[in-house]
Amino acid sequence: MKNKKNLCGSCDKCCTHFRIDKKFLSWRKTDKEKGETCDKLVNGRCARYKQRPKPCKDFECGWLQFSKQGIAKTEWSPDKIGFIVKLGYTDGRSAFMIEELEQGSLDFHNITPEQDEFLKLLFDLRENSNSLLLIRPFGHDKQYPLRH
Repeated sequence: MKNKKNLCGSCDKCCTHFRIDKKFLSWRKTDKEKGETCDKLVNGRCARYKQRPKPCKDFECGWLQFSKQGIAKTEWSPDKIGFIVKLGYTDGRSAFMIEELEQGSLDFHNITPEQDEFLKLLFDLRENSNSLLLIRPFGHDKQYPLRH
């Protein structure tokens, strides 16, 4: 069996950003809360990568999925761009959910060139697939539609 390689490079943002129920974390008695760094993240790497929990194995951010397809740049990884893109479904339609990683990391009045390029790709993909493009600002549970 071939070992799976961590394709995320230096990015470890999902190890902090997402909540994971304790039922998936055999070494813990509590949930890993959103914003809490996973206790198995050591020096920017998962100490349990080959045996990581199911939610971790199942999740691939949009940047990683697009990278595998050859349509994303290294400069667009969540650790460099300030947001994670989740692909999924909302109201029966495919959706790209942009989740801001820190307060103000996606400031529409001061967008970086890398953010601009990635957002343009997301808008193009949304148009071609009739998908929703949503944003969840840091610290909010509500999502908002983005229009071009």
